[in-house]
Amino acid sequence: MTRSSAALVRHSPTEQRTTVSSRPTPGTYSLDPARTTIELRAKHMFGLAGVRATFQLTSGEVVVAEPWSASTARAVIDASSFRSGNPTRDEHVQQPKFLDVERYPEIVVDLASADLGAGTATGTLTAHGVTRPLQVDVEEFTADSDGLVLRGTARVDRYEHGLTASKGLAGRWMTLAITATAVRR
Repeated sequence: MTRSSAALVRHSPTEQRTTVSSRPTPGTYSLDPARTTIELRAKHMFGLAGVRATFQLTSGEVVVAEPWSASTARAVIDASSFRSGNPTRDEHVQQPKFLDVERYPEIVVDLASADLGAGTATGTLTAHGVTRPLQVDVEEFTADSDGLVLRGTARVDRYEHGLTASKGLAGRWMTLAITATAVRR
């Protein structure tokens, strides 16, 4: 994607929010699994140590609408793709006590509205068979004639999804950091 023709929105806690200089072209965009990263960050060991893990995107799409706020997105994530660099942990997290990937093989993010001027997109997260509201804080959004790139984070309460094993030892709150690239169909 060429940045010269791009609309760019960047948000950070220390920066002033900017406006979008041009809007993405309405239409359907396919998320590219090879250029999309989904990282989970959490605490364990009673909050003393951090854990980082990744998931693989299976499929997804973004539908850019007019008005822009009516745009939607859907990302389907392979629950069994959880990788933290610790094979014992990875196997443990995939078991019924946590993600139960045999019974719930997908994690799904459905975004139903976006206010990129305010830096948010809202929708739902379905994990472990439980659907709960989700707010993604959009840190960067780039659009041009070839596609879209979105970078954002969401805070997730694992207890709300029935993932209550190892209370205290494993942190309750997790951060999902998403960098998604979508190509126009």
